[in-house]
Amino acid sequence: MRKSLAIAGIVVCLLAATGCAAARQEATEIGEAVVVEKEVPAVPVSDEGRAGLGYQAGAGSDTYGANERMMIYSADIILVVEDTAQAVAEIKTLVASAGGYVSTSRTWYEGPLEREQLRGHLTVRVPAEELDQALAELKALAIKVEQENLGGQDVTEEYTDLSAQLTNLEATELELRALLTEVRESRGKADEILQVHARLTEIRGEIERLKGRMQYLERSAAMARIDIELLPEEAPVEIIQDEWKLTRTVRSAARALVQGLQFVADLLIFLVILIPVWGIPVAIILGLRALVRRSRKRKAAAKAAQDEAQAE
Repeated sequence: MRKSLAIAGIVVCLLAATGCAAARQEATEIGEAVVVEKEVPAVPVSDEGRAGLGYQAGAGSDTYGANERMMIYSADIILVVEDTAQAVAEIKTLVASAGGYVSTSRTWYEGPLEREQLRGHLTVRVPAEELDQALAELKALAIKVEQENLGGQDVTEEYTDLSAQLTNLEATELELRALLTEVRESRGKADEILQVHARLTEIRGEIERLKGRMQYLERSAAMARIDIELLPEEAPVEIIQDEWKLTRTVRSAARALVQGLQFVADLLIFLVILIPVWGIPVAIILGLRALVRRSRKRKAAAKAAQDEAQAE
């Protein structure tokens, strides 16, 4: 009984230690993560040095200097191009040569049928250190840069916090594994083993979640996103219409006549086929009108005969 109470007490202590892990600031609990969480001065980022301050995938949080920031950069740009299809092909080649990739690509036609034009939209990823060069090459493909926006998201604080949480959870996992081994070797009860194992599984799930989020931030910081919208150059509007031609007018009139005759023929065919639908109601209406007329004629004749009889 005392052994069970001791094991339960150890598990409760581990649960309490895990719940308070995110708020602890002591160096003995977090280690080098405390150094990262210190206030660091903001560093102005120039266009040339933007990508250089981005966090490189695969590096640990302990590689940070006091002035380094983890930045996720994104840009959106609207380009007016002469040939949309050719521009799409050139952009794909440009992105591939920069070590990036195209995540989405869409093209569609827009405008009146006689003047429809091809438009396009692409979302690409390029290495953060190649962002400035990629934007310059993209703008070189355009006749005109309609719009350009560049933004950055500082995720240093989030990444540092995740790293500290991960350190504490991994330490808790080691303690739980040691406890599980001890309980098994001392032939502990099944419910005690299951309790420790359940908590160990929960901790492992939290560790995997944190690692996944950290890897996502690393990939996002390593590969900048560019949204590209392609607009075709406006076609010139013809001010002077084509000269009048008799043959063209005759063809247009003949086409209109044929279309009119086709419409009449189609209407007659529909009327013939749908006689059971419209013929019966029409016949009933005409019959009722005939009966009403006969009744009126009889009344009028009877009244006339009555008037003659009275006159005599």
